[in-house]
Amino acid sequence: METIEQIQQDRRQVALDKMRAELEGKRGQQYWRTLEEVMQTPEFEAWFEDEFPNRKEIFEIDRRSLLKFAGAGLALAGLTGCRGVFLPEEKLVPYVKAPEEYVSGKPLFYASAVTLAGYATGVLVEQFEGRPIKLEGNPDHPASSGALDSMSQAEILNFYDPDRSQNVTTGGDISTWEAFFREAGPKVAAGGVGILVGALTSPTAARLLSRLQAKGAKLYSHEPAGRANVTKAVAAVTGKPGVPVYDFSKAKVVISLDSDFLSRSDNPGALVYARQFAKARRVLGEKGEMSRLYAIEAAAGTVGAMADHRYAVKPSEVYGAGCALANALGIAEPAGAAPANIAADLGAIAADLQKNRSASIVVAGEHQPAEVHQLAFQINQFLGNVGQTVKFVETPEFTTGYGSVQDLLADIKGAKIKTLLISNTNPVYSAPADLKVGEVLSAATAVAKIHHGLYFDETAEVADWHIPMTHTLEAWGDARSFEGTATIVQPLIAPLYEGRSDIEVFSGLLGEPKGGYDLVRETLTSKGFGGATFEKAWREAIHNGTIPNSASATLAMAGGAAPLPAPVKSKGMEVVFAPDPTIFDGRFANNGWLQETPKPLSKLVWDNVVYMAPSDAESNKIAMDDVVLVKTAVGEVEGTAFILPGHAKGSVTIHLGYGRTAGGTLATLSGVDGGGFSAYKLMSSSNTCFADVTITPTGKTQYLSTTQGHNPLGGDRIPDHRDVIREATLEKFNAAENKREALMVGHSMEQEEIKENNLFPEEVFEWKGEQWGMTIDMNACTGCGACITACQAENNISVVGKEQVSRGR
Repeated sequence: METIEQIQQDRRQVALDKMRAELEGKRGQQYWRTLEEVMQTPEFEAWFEDEFPNRKEIFEIDRRSLLKFAGAGLALAGLTGCRGVFLPEEKLVPYVKAPEEYVSGKPLFYASAVTLAGYATGVLVEQFEGRPIKLEGNPDHPASSGALDSMSQAEILNFYDPDRSQNVTTGGDISTWEAFFREAGPKVAAGGVGILVGALTSPTAARLLSRLQAKGAKLYSHEPAGRANVTKAVAAVTGKPGVPVYDFSKAKVVISLDSDFLSRSDNPGALVYARQFAKARRVLGEKGEMSRLYAIEAAAGTVGAMADHRYAVKPSEVYGAGCALANALGIAEPAGAAPANIAADLGAIAADLQKNRSASIVVAGEHQPAEVHQLAFQINQFLGNVGQTVKFVETPEFTTGYGSVQDLLADIKGAKIKTLLISNTNPVYSAPADLKVGEVLSAATAVAKIHHGLYFDETAEVADWHIPMTHTLEAWGDARSFEGTATIVQPLIAPLYEGRSDIEVFSGLLGEPKGGYDLVRETLTSKGFGGATFEKAWREAIHNGTIPNSASATLAMAGGAAPLPAPVKSKGMEVVFAPDPTIFDGRFANNGWLQETPKPLSKLVWDNVVYMAPSDAESNKIAMDDVVLVKTAVGEVEGTAFILPGHAKGSVTIHLGYGRTAGGTLATLSGVDGGGFSAYKLMSSSNTCFADVTITPTGKTQYLSTTQGHNPLGGDRIPDHRDVIREATLEKFNAAENKREALMVGHSMEQEEIKENNLFPEEVFEWKGEQWGMTIDMNACTGCGACITACQAENNISVVGKEQVSRGR
């Protein structure tokens, strides 16, 4: 007699066979959104036709669950107004004469910047009567050009988050800043000070930390999704730590070596690169040209989705594929062997590059090892792209020369550190598992540990002192963009809680406590900014959002770089570690807007998963929603499988940022509510890009919430057979006399109105004026999801939680 598990497995196998039969031999302009839609299961048909899917579960919701998310929303809106209950009241003076530019009911906009992993993106902050309510891109900022990504859009919700750290604490008790500096001052003076920070580009922070270093402090840096491999590779070819800057608008051919350069979670220049790429892809008028994109990647990302030619390979095969491409171009070393699915096309790809010398780009993924980046740089130099579509500049990160977490742990064990400040980084959670940072810090009872952060997180739990950090919208500061331009960060409101910025803390430790405003101005005056007209130059910089002529210096490629190693042949199943496209490395895990922003391609919310190819799922007898055991040399976790068509065979992808145990109400969700699992438990310090892995089914299941199949055409029980997608090849479009016909091949020319869908099916009055429709240029849209987060911010759309999203809310 079969067990329930065997029966379920048999049904899954039948479903997979049915899906394969449905897709067998089909090519061309056919589209589907979910695997269930392909298989046309009875469950999918019932869901498709039902106006209120899962209504049975809706009636089973208990009162407590119904009010839980509504209560969180009320707390988010209401607690921000309770400052006077917990903090000393300060005198407020009403307007006697309103500011000249103020008009009641109309917003004001101020230029500022938000940072991610140290890099600044210029923003315009919309403010109503003293409160910031919305962020937009600054059109005059080189890292924004008027656009903004979803994580930057959601910073406004972080700012008003009631889970933010609100008080100075020591030993779990509320204290004061005065008490903290009274205790910290003598410790700093006694020596043995260590300071661990995230990636920083702030000129003011650089100035203050260098002064602390001169007084004997040891400096370290930890950025889990940072650019260490990039700067290392640039240093190898130029002699100085640097970063590449690309111009995709001039590139006719782009080769991506596992790069997601269109996503802000992968590249700090993504907003500008996306606009440049769209410009090169957009056909204007009746004839045009389009750039070609070849993507060689392990995980299915936004670049792969936009690619004209995509090749799915295992992460360790990316370097070998790049070496084989270099060989096909005429670069002899290192010799590489391309995976079978690329080998046949290598000659054509190389010929395309040769044909477009000085007008092409080869770009490597930020998380790829340094040798992949160095190989890409050498190919660009060989093709004459350097100085045309590619340039190198000095890195805006001054923390690249600091010690690593490994160096810090060695110094702690060697009793060289007596006082440790950890500012705006969370190594207990996000450091590779083999370093065991939490265990080392907990055991170091002789070290006075201070944590400075926006939330009371996993690192704060092992610290002796926790001091709250200000949000970027409530503090003065400065930072540099991806190509080095300096930006002034100005506050829009007084701090909601008792936070202080990093530069204010560094200043206090120097024994010279000052406000951020004075510290930033001191930095500028020390560099001679503005000269005798400093005040005028200062006002212009504040107004425009940037410091003029402050971009990083250009670096030239030099000879003598060490030879690249030979590719290593892949052995077995591998796992790719990638920053999450919505919550990044985990720092946005408490942001409901981002948790509810569907991830590109999978449209998953509230969880991370184990992405795998359908063939790997079949061979391992794994179905969607199955819980699997993922094991590497340093650790193991249980995660839910997600079968993703297009994923590379022989590998799985896991996003970072989930599995939090501290850091806020939403960050610490688990089980059926979401929260996922921590990929850092699988990561080794020897390779933070990918690792060998084994995948084993556990026999358990965990439901996932994805919007992939939501709101299908015709899902309102009214048949809709109208054609929505219009596509044509560039060759056919340019050759056709009637451009409309070129886009209508295989489609109906006339699209009649479906009157049953109208709110007023009977014509009430005749309208002969203009009517408006909406079209999306899929040559330009990258699927980043920024429009979704912007819509939530603009329209104050509620966060509903994983369960309600799965019901289609």
